Amino acid sequence: MLSPKVLFSFLASFSLLEEGGASVKDRKGFKSEEGWDKGRFTELVPVGHDGLKVQVSQDAEPIHPLEKAAPKKLSPLQSVLQKVLQEPKAPQALQEPKAPQEPQNPGVRMDGGLYTGSLQGGLRQGKGLMVWDTGAKYEGEWAEDKMEGMGILIWPEGKKKYKGEFVKGRAEGYGVLTYPNGETYEGTWKVGLNGKGRWTSADGATYVGDFVATSPEGRGVKTYANGRVYAGEWKAAKREGKGTETEPNGRKYNGDWVQDLREGRGEQTYSNGSVYAGNWKEDMCEGHGTETWPNGTTYIGKWVQNQKEGYGVQTYPDGGMYNGWWKGGKAEGKGAESWPDGTNYVGGFVNNLREGKGIYRSAEGIVYKGQFKAGKPEGIGTKTWPNGNKYVGSFRNGKREGYGVLTDKDEEVLEAGRWRDDDYIG
Repeated sequence: MLSPKVLFSFLASFSLLEEGGASVKDRKGFKSEEGWDKGRFTELVPVGHDGLKVQVSQDAEPIHPLEKAAPKKLSPLQSVLQKVLQEPKAPQALQEPKAPQEPQNPGVRMDGGLYTGSLQGGLRQGKGLMVWDTGAKYEGEWAEDKMEGMGILIWPEGKKKYKGEFVKGRAEGYGVLTYPNGETYEGTWKVGLNGKGRWTSADGATYVGDFVATSPEGRGVKTYANGRVYAGEWKAAKREGKGTETEPNGRKYNGDWVQDLREGRGEQTYSNGSVYAGNWKEDMCEGHGTETWPNGTTYIGKWVQNQKEGYGVQTYPDGGMYNGWWKGGKAEGKGAESWPDGTNYVGGFVNNLREGKGIYRSAEGIVYKGQFKAGKPEGIGTKTWPNGNKYVGSFRNGKREGYGVLTDKDEEVLEAGRWRDDDYIG
């Protein structure tokens, strides 16, 4: 690079600078018609190797005082020279290099769509917008021709939208996925929707927990739109493993789940305060279990599809007990009833009532042996009193009705004939 002094000498050797107060008839160098007419020129003459000096023509006229006081007007060349002299620049090697600008493009066809943004070596690098012919669109950061960093990806026709981190062309890190119907997922991604996050459904239900391949899997809490809450283990978007579910009406289940259903061992508290603890199958009490009611009634035995069925024992708050067979939640088949005062019955049951053959003993010592219907003696039977009297005959609705014989303790006949409403009529 030329020094200012050499540059000045070089330019001055070819130029005349306008200067007030001199008139020349002839001069060396280039002419300026404007300066020639005014007769006011000087010359910048090279002198040896030292630089320049100003040489004024011999017949210069005095300069008018006002003209002398007027500010100098620099020609374009003077301005350039002055700037060179007054603003020396650092050597080129020491000057701070400018940051290279990322190449931009107004839009280039590639990868089945139109890309607008920065490129490097023909690859998408930096920030850019890619619009595919399918209607999908991505705007954000790129690296080595793949989505990398922060960006927004919109599926064709706006079917869904992802905003978050990308690694090697796929969602990875933290991001938010939204659907037009209002469903959203917010959380971590790894090779797709895998990690921990929060899913909100269109109906307002939410799930917070682990995800595997876009589905709840692992541990998580789901709050349903109706207020029901499940907290526990999940597999393929279904409750599976150990978990607890509570409902707004107070019902609560804690136990095993299979394929979104209660199955295995579990305990359920119902809204009326009763509690079942035992085996479950396909969301119903099945197998062996115990149910306790708020009034103190307890059943221990077999269950089928939420009903007491098979053999079981039920105890009552007053100390009464039924021990026998059940069907459809009711005593049915062979069974025995007993009460603290000594009253008991052994025999058949239908729909929770004594029916068929049976023996009934009252607290007073009265014994009936025979047929029952709808919980009362009906048909042929024998009734014995503590004093030894005995009636053998027909019964209806729990009373002697029809033909029958009444004898005393010595088997002497007291009455023999027809009876109505428990009275002898002859």
